[in-house]
Amino acid sequence: MELNKKFRNHFSIIIEKLWKYILIIGLFLWDMISDLSVEETLAVMDNLIAALILVGILAVVTIYEILVWRKTWIVMDENAVVITSGRIQQKKKTISLANVANVNIQRNILETLFGTCKVKLDVNSSGNMASEMEIVLKVEKASALQAAIMSYVSQGKTAHVNMEAQEHEHESEACSKKDIFFHCLYSVTIWWLIAFIILLIPFASLFLPGESTEMPVGFWEILTLIVPVLGVIFTGIAGFLQYYKFTVYRVGDRIHISYGFFTRKIYQIPVHRIHSIEIVSPALGRMFGRAYAKMVCVGVGDEEKELSLLTLAMKQEDLWKKLKDLIPELLSEQDFKGAMHKQPSRAKIPFLVRYLIGMVILAASLAILYIIPGIPEIFYGWLFIVEILLQILWLVCTFLKYHTARWWLGEKQMIFTNGCMAKRMKMIPYKSVEHFEFHQGPLVRKMELFQAIFHVKGRGLRDSTTTCYMEETGKEMILEKIKRKL
Repeated sequence: MELNKKFRNHFSIIIEKLWKYILIIGLFLWDMISDLSVEETLAVMDNLIAALILVGILAVVTIYEILVWRKTWIVMDENAVVITSGRIQQKKKTISLANVANVNIQRNILETLFGTCKVKLDVNSSGNMASEMEIVLKVEKASALQAAIMSYVSQGKTAHVNMEAQEHEHESEACSKKDIFFHCLYSVTIWWLIAFIILLIPFASLFLPGESTEMPVGFWEILTLIVPVLGVIFTGIAGFLQYYKFTVYRVGDRIHISYGFFTRKIYQIPVHRIHSIEIVSPALGRMFGRAYAKMVCVGVGDEEKELSLLTLAMKQEDLWKKLKDLIPELLSEQDFKGAMHKQPSRAKIPFLVRYLIGMVILAASLAILYIIPGIPEIFYGWLFIVEILLQILWLVCTFLKYHTARWWLGEKQMIFTNGCMAKRMKMIPYKSVEHFEFHQGPLVRKMELFQAIFHVKGRGLRDSTTTCYMEETGKEMILEKIKRKL
């Protein structure tokens, strides 16, 4: 795309904004027409007036959106992208090309029908959504705009090609349906699994043979049991479709990521914009030696439906090989394997104190139920069993949190592990630290321990890493290494 070119969003952006309202009004009109009868003249007139009011409101909103579209212009010059909008009160939104971190492309079903896509510009602003810019263009124009901006960002060091053509070229590298299925399976949390089993038991009991017919089950009782189970299944299917054709590969100094069935998202991420890596071993994945990698990067994972994955769940050895192919600058596992430091043995005391406080709160909460009048006596027996199980679970979680916590300070980056059922390992380069702070409570200060909280670039306060307990001498080590890299 040429510089100093003035253009608009594609006209389909109006339909994207209004299609929900058009659908609702269309369904209302269809319902009204289907209920028409000659005898009910008065009712027909009432429905007709209501329909005309809705159509009138839709017409006004449509005219307004058309005027907004006509008065919204996008200009790209040598240094910035500017969006000008407004007739009476003119507004200008400017993003300097020097601050652009990523230029991402995504397409939903409607955009696919119109042959358009959404171009999203993300800037270095610690995940501030107000600083992002979205433009709807034809695929060819979108690819040209992305090429022009990314060429500026890389200062012409990397040749840029059509993203969709490149994605088609690497189609064979897409994860299979089997890989996606097992990723979804290994990513299931223990709490999600327990909830599913609890919902499934009464549902399955409907189909078990029984001698008693004193309490027949009606339609609404069956529906009440089926809906939550179907909701859980639907969530699983939605997750599977979200990862559809997950593809990741590296070309030059950029990592290309694409995924999605209904909404296809395509990212192109400069390696130097990746501020930290997180290796996640979910509870089920941890049992089978599986893990996946995530990243902290401006423009990826800022929205709820955006994934920040670098890989799907796979064997640990395969994961490190994949990361070595994608980011050779990253430390290999052998560089720190066996060198991770445990917490000092006296760090057990803060964990024990937290466990005792939690145990007292849990016991007090359940004790309140014993004094509520009208509860059957058999309930107290079950309540006691539940309390014992929760106490054991709380003890196991406390032990796992203490056992999982590790730390390591290398020359270029630091690594911290934490977690309970799931294990998380965060790899943070010193140069990516935006700010950090040391925390010491009265008890921890007395024991000459501390915890550090690191905020990395790209997420700011929204994403932080809290370390395990470390010796007081660790403060000087952290300060020295971070200052050296700055």
